Amino acid sequence: MDVVQNMRLFEEQITCGLAVYTWQYDAAMNLLHTNCPRAALLDEAFGLLGGKQTALEYAPRAERPVIISTGIGLLWAADCDKTQGELRSIYVIGPFFSTDVTILGVENIFRRYKENPAAAQAIHSATLREITELINEIPVLLHSLLVQYALMLHYCVTGQKLMTTDVVYPNAQTLFTESDPVPKEAGALLRTEQRLLDLVRTGSLHYRKEFQNAAMISSGMRLDGVDSLRMAKISVTVFASLCARAAIEGGLLPEAAHTLGNACIVSVEKSRTVSEVAACAFAMYSDFVERVHRCRADANLSPQIRSVCDYIELNVEKPLTTRELADRFGYADYYLTRKFRSETGVTLSEYIQRARIEEARRLLATTDCGIQTISERLQFSTRSYFGVVFRRYTGMAPAEYREKERMI
Repeated sequence: MDVVQNMRLFEEQITCGLAVYTWQYDAAMNLLHTNCPRAALLDEAFGLLGGKQTALEYAPRAERPVIISTGIGLLWAADCDKTQGELRSIYVIGPFFSTDVTILGVENIFRRYKENPAAAQAIHSATLREITELINEIPVLLHSLLVQYALMLHYCVTGQKLMTTDVVYPNAQTLFTESDPVPKEAGALLRTEQRLLDLVRTGSLHYRKEFQNAAMISSGMRLDGVDSLRMAKISVTVFASLCARAAIEGGLLPEAAHTLGNACIVSVEKSRTVSEVAACAFAMYSDFVERVHRCRADANLSPQIRSVCDYIELNVEKPLTTRELADRFGYADYYLTRKFRSETGVTLSEYIQRARIEEARRLLATTDCGIQTISERLQFSTRSYFGVVFRRYTGMAPAEYREKERMI
């Protein structure tokens, strides 16, 4: 049986639906082949999180596929190619996220990097965008599907068909070892983080106090040798990815969620102080919650009109016209305007104006942008006209609104 050929076919098949990475190691867990474009970081993480050690301990003496798990919610499946009892290769697929991935868990990855000079260098050389892309590319996989993948892997390597009950589960590694006790703040942080993500999923507007509480519980990730600004940026990068996943679960279109998350990362990268990073985090978080809230409130909208609404909300700083929107979504002008008003109860121009005022509210509350700057960014012809429209929707002038929000 040609195991290499089987694995290449398997690799092509499972990547049809997800970004699934396959890995071939020799008997000493030296990497021989992978389809992962960022192999160095993920291979290093597999080792640092104990995955390689577990594979070496369990896979060679097991006649069944092994699912390797870690306390931070990352999973791999492994199996062995043996000839007359001699171990030739260890094949691995993954990583995948389970649903319980947390910021605290990702922090643990970075803490462990400091114990390995080569890995620490990799962290320093990786940009925030590379880290973000890695997190976003790792799929969240249902347990039942992971088991099926493990059984398919076993068949490709051995030619043997097994049942789901045959899969081996070594003891899952905990987030902290006995020599590395759980920090006192860990439990509170985990609970608060889950509440924050639940607020995104449900689109609950009662998020401000919870977000402030989270900031009081933890100051974010810490890593020796890395300055506080960079660690703050990494923390918000991870948080943006988790919020995007939660927003998608709450009903926000994936394209809209990822666009919003990436916009936050761009702002974070430009930040010069920890305070600016914190402001970006709150602006991003409130934006996610409010978009999911509107999405759930507009559950009766057709997918086409929902897409138009999302596009408008994500592009409020651009000139938006009915003709441009109609061309982009493949409608005649009159059909789009009629369908949009029928489903939303407002005209396209009214919806665009409302979306711009919502963005103005966020900018006034979470940034130090001048009112003239906000007016120009949001395509209002003059500052005075912006003030008139803003008062119509909020009952306050922009400066009055900013002062009120800063006092809360």
